[in-house]
Amino acid sequence: MFELEGAAVEIQHITEHRPMAAATGGKTGFWQRQFAATVTRPQTIFDVIFGVIGPTLCFVFDPVVFRSSFFGPPLLPEYQVFAYLFSALQITLLSFWLLIGSGWQPWNKLIGGMFLCGALFCLVVGLGSRRLV
Repeated sequence: MFELEGAAVEIQHITEHRPMAAATGGKTGFWQRQFAATVTRPQTIFDVIFGVIGPTLCFVFDPVVFRSSFFGPPLLPEYQVFAYLFSALQITLLSFWLLIGSGWQPWNKLIGGMFLCGALFCLVVGLGSRRLV
């Protein structure tokens, strides 16, 4: 906080990390913990494992969808580059959000909108690929 011509001005740092709360016991419910103001260490670990590491491993060890193996020809090889780029964008966005934390409100809305678009896109692709199986 500093003064500028007699007016107090407070600067908000968008690089501040979210407060990490100690993991709570079985006292609060699952949904209460998920939407609480503080972020627990297990929540962050879950986000990293299933949002960054898991999808990356799925692409590395893909035996059916984009690369051929002992299961026969791949199902969607023509969409491989697009899927990799889209997933890389979403994984990078999640990593960025986990690093900067929830600080500046316009960033939260923008990143949340991108996550929602990604989720809707994946839903459409998932429903569309049901006919391939």
